[in-house]
Formats: sequence, C-alpha cells, structure tokens
Amino acid sequence: MDRRRIFAVLGSGAVTLGLATGFGAPAAGSGMASSRSGCPTAVAPAVSRPAPAGGAGVWVAAAGRVVRPDGSASLAAPVGPAAVVDRHVVTVEGVATTFVEDRRGADTVVLATRDGVVRLPQPVEATNPALSASGDLAWSIGSEIRVRDGATGRIRRLPVPVDGVRGFAPVFVGDHGALDVVLSSPPTPAVPEDEWLNQIWRVSAQGTWHRITDFHADDDRWTAVRTPVAAPEGGVEFILVRGTGSTTAEPRFLLMRLDRTGLQRLRTLDREMYLAGFDGDARMWNVPDVAGLRADLLREEPDASMRRIGCGTTLMDPIDVVDPDRAAVAPDGSPSPPVVAEHRETAGTIPGSEIGLLIGDFATSGGAEAAAAAIRGAYGSEAPVRVVTSETAPHAVRPGVYGALLALSTAEDPSSALAAFRAKLPLYASSSWVVTA
Repeated sequence: MDRRRIFAVLGSGAVTLGLATGFGAPAAGSGMASSRSGCPTAVAPAVSRPAPAGGAGVWVAAAGRVVRPDGSASLAAPVGPAAVVDRHVVTVEGVATTFVEDRRGADTVVLATRDGVVRLPQPVEATNPALSASGDLAWSIGSEIRVRDGATGRIRRLPVPVDGVRGFAPVFVGDHGALDVVLSSPPTPAVPEDEWLNQIWRVSAQGTWHRITDFHADDDRWTAVRTPVAAPEGGVEFILVRGTGSTTAEPRFLLMRLDRTGLQRLRTLDREMYLAGFDGDARMWNVPDVAGLRADLLREEPDASMRRIGCGTTLMDPIDVVDPDRAAVAPDGSPSPPVVAEHRETAGTIPGSEIGLLIGDFATSGGAEAAAAAIRGAYGSEAPVRVVTSETAPHAVRPGVYGALLALSTAEDPSSALAAFRAKLPLYASSSWVVTA
C-alpha cells in the first residue's frame, strides 16, 4: 500500500492504445454517458481474445474486469475465484494485451495474443505487466522483475539490486531487452518514512542494474514516480509527484521525460492525472474522479485540449472496486466478492465484525496516530476512529504495519462513506479502503 496519499498507480511499460478502430466518445444513452457515478458494471458481450490482431483496440479495467472503455465488450478469461479484480491493463497494437488478475495473496499475469491466452500464476502479488514490440513480457513481484521471452516462453528473473527495496513499473527501453524500473527506497536516517522516495533504475537483459535518476526526499518531503511509459519518439515519460507530510497542501504532479539527453520537465499538471499510454503520438490520460469512484480515460489532442474516450483505467489501480487484499473476509477465511460502486455492504459479514474505513498502511504507530488526529479534526473529536494492527483488526491490517480505522454505522453506505471521506481528506484518498474489521 502506498502511503503517499496518491493513488497506487503502479505504472506499466510500452503502451500503444489502438484507437484506430473507430472508437470515440460513448454514444448517447450508454451507461458511460448517462452516469457519472462509477464505471459501468453491466455484463458486456465477451470475446475470447483481442481481435483481429493481438493488441487491436483499447482495453481498460472497469468494475474489476477488462472491458472496452464504452462498456461494449469484455475480454473473456477463465473464471476463477469470486474475489478477482483485473488491473494494470496494457495493450500494444498488433502484439498482445496483458493484465493482472489480482486476488488476495498470489496473483496471475494474463497475456492475450492472436494465438490465445497464456496465464502465468505467481507465488505472490504481481503488478505492472509491460510489453515490448517483439512480444516480450515483463512484470513485477516486488523483490524481482520477471521477463518472459516472447519467442521461447522462457522466464528470466532479475532480482532488485538493493536489499529491502521494492521494484515496480518496468518499461522496455531500446532494442536489447533493457528495462527501466522504479525502485521504492527503504527507510534511512535521512528519509525515515518507508517508501517516501522513488528512483528509476535501468537493468540490462543480463541483469546489470544502475540508477539513472537522483530525486530527493527527507523526513517531511516525499517524491514518487508513477505510470512510466515508453514515448513514441524514444525515452520514457512518467509522472513525478512531490509533496510534504506536514501540511495539507495538495501534492504537485509533473510530467517528466527521461531520454538520452537527460531528465526534462515537460510541464506541471493542473490536477491529479496519470499517463495511460499513447495513441500514436497522442498521450492518453487517466484522471481520477474520487467523488464518482471512477477514472476517466482522456486523449490529449494536438491543441492540448482533452477529449474523453470513456471510463476505466490502464496503468493505475482501479478505484471503483476494492482491492482483494483489502476486501472483507467470509467466515471460512476466503475473500468475499469485490465491492463495486453500486454494491452495499452490511455489517455482520463476520460474526461480531464491523464495517469501517481503513487508512493505512503505516510503518509506525505515529503515522497511524497522525491520520487518526486528522480524521478527528475533520469529523469532530468524537469521531469513532482508532489505531489498529493485525492483532486488533486481523481482517483489515496485515502483520507488521499500523492503520487508522474509522468505524461506520450500520445505516451508512460504505461506498458513499468512502467517497465522502476521500473528498473531505484528499491527502488520504489513495490509502483509504472499505474493510471488515
């Protein structure tokens, strides 16, 4: 869980969205056009794989499934456990579409090509699949990047170069199998908060790593790298997010480019938004709508205006469903189905349980206490919020971390309460979840 009060948008690699299929703004009367609350959840006609070529057309994650942004079709995949959320969708035109089937615990990386669907079960949580033009596939399991050769199917493992760091968001660069990877730094005396500093490293096909950025953070300021993608003209573009932990000011979002000439700031963004890939030379954007529990997909036009393509996410985590690792747990210990915007949970999923909003994870109790204090400041001194651990809220918090739990009454709709909380305390929007505790 990212504690930087921004969405957990662990970006993926080279993305070319095939919008040359005649797909544009949704038609009047479609679920996308008629509702601004949540992404469409109706079951769409399913296709067995992207057609006519492996990567043809644009696919996004909406309501926990891979769909067209207008909701006109869904990408069929073998049916698994109920609590499966598709995320981190990547399409390379004419090559393939890939995404992660996110479950509680171990996940599956799915690769859909013109020849069929390949499923790659992982031993732990998987994120950020990336595709090369030749069909190679890379993804992260945190402690290492894995790369599947598109021709042979052989999988290479590239362990991260520093103990205690987490690698994510691989991007293929050049023609020799190299990858740019975001590494999240562990706590240090100078930067004591976990994951407050990201750097971009390059790893060769042979597994040699070297750092190529020099971003800074301290005990108050943090710097995050999000949604890196391969740019059409070469190099990698990404979003750099900077903020401070001691103030309520919104973080700054910067569009950056890293290429042979070095690091360039292309512009400062006027709102929270993340790269979603490219349509030819045109950037695609995911723009979160916290109040609506949705993210819109936009295309940047030559005059710099933005045209809405539809609803759903590519590289960033979805916000219209609950992460299975944070979902409620059934009495037998199995995860319950994901919660979408229209779903109403009720207390009693577990005997003696309570529904609440979890704000976390925090590496120290002090971080959780600060969040609880902020909640009391926003909701009143009598707000039912407390600091919890895996011992006091085993269904909501993983071992070794802390969270602030805001209890909800049985009369409150959890999805509405979550949207209201994120609007009231936007600094905690990315680290707030509906849970059963």
